[in-house]
Amino acid sequence: MGVEQILNYPSENESLMESPTDEEIIQGVMDVPADNEQYSDDSNVLSRVSPKETFLAVDTLKNYLI
Repeated sequence: MGVEQILNYPSENESLMESPTDEEIIQGVMDVPADNEQYSDDSNVLSRVSPKETFLAVDTLKNYLI
């Protein structure tokens, strides 16, 4: 197998030649749920951290880096 054949793999070029139509692109975008639908649970709400916990975390990180 030559270098030219490896670099210009035939099936790779075929997939590049098939561009989606405007309708397919629009339908693909419409099928993606909106952010409020995608993350409807409150799992990404940050909990309150006390100043003492913050200080201890910074101190631990400082000791780790030293």
